[in-house]
Amino acid sequence: MNAFEYQRCAKRLLEVKAKVFRGDPWGTDDVETIHEYFQKEGWPKVLAACCLFHSDGADKERAFAVMTEALQPGKVPEYIEWSLYESLMFADAAMLLEIREELLFFIRHSFESARDGYPINARVILRKMSEAGDSDAALLCEQVSRKIPS
Repeated sequence: MNAFEYQRCAKRLLEVKAKVFRGDPWGTDDVETIHEYFQKEGWPKVLAACCLFHSDGADKERAFAVMTEALQPGKVPEYIEWSLYESLMFADAAMLLEIREELLFFIRHSFESARDGYPINARVILRKMSEAGDSDAALLCEQVSRKIPS
């Protein structure tokens, strides 16, 4: 995939993902786009996984696995990191606790990097984990909360 195709793919998948947050239904072409890019490798697959994770289909578990693999601090482009945070906010506590170590490491690194993470999204994720009894997530949630402007 060349740079132009990659940019076109990312733009299209971000448009499809935005429909979820607006409450707009996906059309047939949206679903086909998601499934096409979910078969690819690299960041297009991760973006497609973020889209699929919001569906109620059978691919939700596979999408979660792809998203988990993408939790590689320092290697994730910013728009992918944002998409991961947005999608993981909708995971239930049990799913988040399955990937506890990877997720805590990823969030810590996000806030130690120049990007300064995504505090509101991270706080939602960490709060779910802390309410499920994860004391490390509770502590990190407090630290992240300090980054949210009042």
